[in-house]
Amino acid sequence: MAGEKHLLLTWGGDYVPSTLPGEIWQCGLRLSMVFGATDPVGTLPNDWTVEADTISLTEATYTVSGNWSVNGPGVGTGFDPGSYLKDQAEPAISTWMLYAQLHNQVRLRWISLAPIGAPSGNMVPAPGFAAGSPCLLEYTSSYPVGNLSGTQLPPQNSVSVSHRTLQVGPRGRGRMFLPSSSSSILSGARVATTPQTDIAAAQVTLLESLATEVGVSTPDIRPAVIGSPWSAYATINQVQVGNVMDSQRRRRGNLTETYVTDTPDYS
Repeated sequence: MAGEKHLLLTWGGDYVPSTLPGEIWQCGLRLSMVFGATDPVGTLPNDWTVEADTISLTEATYTVSGNWSVNGPGVGTGFDPGSYLKDQAEPAISTWMLYAQLHNQVRLRWISLAPIGAPSGNMVPAPGFAAGSPCLLEYTSSYPVGNLSGTQLPPQNSVSVSHRTLQVGPRGRGRMFLPSSSSSILSGARVATTPQTDIAAAQVTLLESLATEVGVSTPDIRPAVIGSPWSAYATINQVQVGNVMDSQRRRRGNLTETYVTDTPDYS
């Protein structure tokens, strides 16, 4: 087979007030989209196409814009990414912000959805466009934030949420690093049991809220682990949250550091 496709959902933002100037965060999930029943493990479909479309929505606190939609394999079947962002992704992720044990300095600024094709793993452009682009939801006011106060943990110190599937081996595993949390989640040097449980529950609710059920003209969407060469998927069926904080080297390397210097005197 060739031409397998899936969806990439990403969301991110910054920190307020400017305790971390220029620092941003981002999370993401891959979604299988099948016009029919979704198997726990399977090959991604190649029976839907990306079509040129104009999406322009203005809501009270955000806008949605894009240049593509999906034409399904049957008569009258399709998928509107703008409606999905508005009706499912936005309420799901803004709710997740409140329950995933994030610091209230963590601010959500945008959510995007893009069609990804095999074997390149790049965004699929709509006809008439030289390159693919996501359908983008951008907040204009009332930015969703986390719910925890107290001392903000360094952004490179992150809770890692692991995703498991029925696929055996590395191709069946994924993970997500959460943005900055608060010292209130810690018991000693580890994540306490209650916030650990709350994070797992928030992640499960997020995954369930992003899924759809196949209808007469709509596809079945499931959060999944999907990797190179982007032709196979495994539906996420379990979430694990450990009690040890992870460290993100990339994020640590991108932080601007200010030094205090002192000089010894041996006289």
